[in-house]
Amino acid sequence: MKARYFPDTDFLHVELGSKPSYAWRSIFSALPIVKVGCRWQGGDGTSICIWTDRWLQRPSTFRMTSPSASLPLDSKVSSLINPDSGDWDVTLITQTFLPDDIWAYTPKGSFTVNSAYKVTLSMNQSSHTTETSHSTSQSSFWRIIWNLHIPNKIKLFTWRACQNILPTKANLCHRHVLDNLIYEAFGLAPETTGHLFWDCHIAKETWKLSDILFDKHGLSYRDFMDFLWHLVFTQHVGTDILELTVNTAWSIWFSRNKTRLGATRQPPHEIMIKARFLFMEYQDAHLRPTLFKDATDNRWVPPVFPWYKVNVDAAIIRDHEGFVVAALSKRLPLPLGPLEAEGRPWMRLRSLHGM
Repeated sequence: MKARYFPDTDFLHVELGSKPSYAWRSIFSALPIVKVGCRWQGGDGTSICIWTDRWLQRPSTFRMTSPSASLPLDSKVSSLINPDSGDWDVTLITQTFLPDDIWAYTPKGSFTVNSAYKVTLSMNQSSHTTETSHSTSQSSFWRIIWNLHIPNKIKLFTWRACQNILPTKANLCHRHVLDNLIYEAFGLAPETTGHLFWDCHIAKETWKLSDILFDKHGLSYRDFMDFLWHLVFTQHVGTDILELTVNTAWSIWFSRNKTRLGATRQPPHEIMIKARFLFMEYQDAHLRPTLFKDATDNRWVPPVFPWYKVNVDAAIIRDHEGFVVAALSKRLPLPLGPLEAEGRPWMRLRSLHGM
């Protein structure tokens, strides 16, 4: 990692750089804590500046508070050491520094997680800041992902892909579940997330059909997290493009799983059709306004005098006041249809009452 991100400097002076990976962003986010909690550990003193470097065993500045009147600003700690004996030049130190400055968070000067935790607490208490810019970006990123208008199963897939915990053959081999990590589609390379979504011939052709503008070869992002991060914070794509993108990635993954279970391998255009169908189906079901019919009043209303009203479910006849004038219920042995079955009692009542 040093060879890629800070080959010519040390970690304390490193910069985030362009197109950093998710792992490097996570490490870089701890740099402010490391800077607060670290200091020089004395050796021969030739690399330590007396006035500007953090080298005293006195939190929280670890720096000199004495005025730099006797020694130049670029003086090194080695100038305070007697070259013959290797001991401190007590006379020079007494003449130069205040009593409080006579030579961090651990007695041996070794970094520990416990000491880093204490440094973090002291930073929060002193500055009243609760989030770094990286954690803020992380929160914003996940808020965007969880608010996408996509099926929950695809949201879960997106989270798993970003965490690199999809059961690819490379991950299963890493967990000692499988012995062979070669991608069975062509048998040429390990089945990693990067290979599955970028290097595979079917994936490349599918992304070409998507008409989504990004680096189809995945040279800028080998992890799925880096890919989405690039779309969100570098290209600033809209949510519709992001939704189509994760639907497409899920369709590639779904096709891969079906193939492993013995199904015929889907060509790229069919994978893209499925991705667009999922996208449009969810949009139609959840985002399009629903048209409701006006509620109708289905209560029974009496007829106007001198008319009668016949309800044929059981052949009931009522007058204008709602009183039952006649009724008939009879079991019919004949295999009649709905219309004939409703009309037969009515015809029977007519014959009985001479209507």
